[in-house]
Amino acid sequence: MKFDHPNLLPHISIAQFQNNQELTRLIGNLEKMRDITFGTVTINSIELVIAHLHKKYPELETIHTFRLK
Repeated sequence: MKFDHPNLLPHISIAQFQNNQELTRLIGNLEKMRDITFGTVTINSIELVIAHLHKKYPELETIHTFRLK
């Protein structure tokens, strides 16, 4: 597997948008919810994936699953 270090930027995707107008709307909505508590969630595993971006929606390929204690 080829690594992009130091250009790799690990991140979590929470949304996908198609243009700047959608981005502006997303930022506005997130700013309104900045102080809202949504509750808690238990994370049992994290998947390292490669996103193949050649289609309208990314095709995700799991490289490794990290089980959490």
